[in-house]
Amino acid sequence: MNTERMAFFLFKSFDLADAHSGVNYFQPGIFRKFELSSKVQMRAFFGYLFSQTSGFRDKDSDFYTAATTYWAIHPSLKVENTALFFDLAQSSKLANRLLLSYLWKGFKFDLFVWHRWELESQFHATSCKPFH
Repeated sequence: MNTERMAFFLFKSFDLADAHSGVNYFQPGIFRKFELSSKVQMRAFFGYLFSQTSGFRDKDSDFYTAATTYWAIHPSLKVENTALFFDLAQSSKLANRLLLSYLWKGFKFDLFVWHRWELESQFHATSCKPFH
């Protein structure tokens, strides 16, 4: 079951209320998918984030790379972990997101835990979003 696929993506985010917010960015990238088993997959990402708060490419635009592991423990229980390294050329940061998804009688429940670490300043922030 070791099928590997490579693909690219383009993602554009708009803030409809504020054209200068950090939500305005363009994100092209490539990724490769690895199926390790019938229940475990991985994806490796590389790309560039164009911050667009004042133009097409703001000065804080930078490279990113990520690795995501997908584990289908049971048809109704899935775990996903993403490690995202970003701002690689300026001030490296690591964001780690753990997602637990549970499907019950047609309803999907997600629990997120997000940890962000600015490697140079040693600043850490953790947030959690319970089931939604």
